[in-house]
Amino acid sequence: MQSHDETRVPRTMTENEIRQWTMSMHIGLLASYVLPVLGAAVPASMWFMRRNRSERVDRHGEMLMNAALCIHGALVLAFALSFFIFGMLPFFAVMIAAVVLPCIGALKANDGELWRYPLVRDFVRLPGRRPSAAPPVTALGMVPEAVPVERSEAA
Repeated sequence: MQSHDETRVPRTMTENEIRQWTMSMHIGLLASYVLPVLGAAVPASMWFMRRNRSERVDRHGEMLMNAALCIHGALVLAFALSFFIFGMLPFFAVMIAAVVLPCIGALKANDGELWRYPLVRDFVRLPGRRPSAAPPVTALGMVPEAVPVERSEAA
């Protein structure tokens, strides 16, 4: 029988579990095609279930909430503009991006990488996390690998 203290300590996740959860969170954005609210609710619920067990799951979840807000906002804006200016072209372009980008993110997450969606702003930040705590991003949305810095002992 487990003691009360053992049930409160979250078990750390294996590398394979982290990759599966982060990939599934990205694929969860596609649930918005079933019901628009699910596009944010599915990744959010997965993030809340596992964010205390892995820093990578926590970072993917935070980034995915920002992506869900931006994608849904862009869909609403493109739909509204389609009646006045551009026709349905911007709406369909955002719809295609809303399918392609989560698929790319899921593939990168399965490889163990954090891929930031292009043109996504940081609306959601975890308490205590400074804006500079986010990893740097290249022009293609890739987070560069951490390169160890060798320090010389000569001062």
